[in-house]
Amino acid sequence: METDDTSKMSDEIQQNFTCEICIEPTRLSQKFGHDNDSVHNICFMCIGSHIKSKIDENITSINCPQLDCGKTLTPLECQPIIPSSLFVKWSDGLCRSYVSVRKGCSCPYRNCSELIINECNKPTTKCACPRCKRLICYKCRVPWHAGFRCGERPQERDADQVRFDRLVKKKKWTRCPTCGQSIERVGGCRFVVCRYL
Repeated sequence: METDDTSKMSDEIQQNFTCEICIEPTRLSQKFGHDNDSVHNICFMCIGSHIKSKIDENITSINCPQLDCGKTLTPLECQPIIPSSLFVKWSDGLCRSYVSVRKGCSCPYRNCSELIINECNKPTTKCACPRCKRLICYKCRVPWHAGFRCGERPQERDADQVRFDRLVKKKKWTRCPTCGQSIERVGGCRFVVCRYL
């Protein structure tokens, strides 16, 4: 016949598991899992330590420590089990790594410096800063240089070129992206082919 102490001990053993990382008996409520289908024998404390060590090494894409899992951990799924400061640091690191891949630029105006990202991944030059609304050249990463080609310095141009550039701006002409010549569409279809092609 089982005594009360033996049955209590048996219940505690059934409500615990042994963490595969720290090899400590831990309550089942502290068992980590991505979802109901893949629950691992790893405790919350070890998952938190794993995430912290990766973040300290500036690694933001963190794989699950379970060897045969292969899933990537996300800040949202781990938010309830990690400190809020670690969650913020991890989220910020993921944002920085995303931006560095996208090759964004900062607004070149001193009183702004807003981050600008080309989310469409299409070649672009002229764009407006989402914060200060001023025009910039996305290609050159400088304030918009109306009448100048990318890389052309205003100091290298003579007085006639400067006057012509003012005229281009006043008449709202544009430059051909292929040859750089000033052009104006007077009529006809919108499809224009550079004559130097």
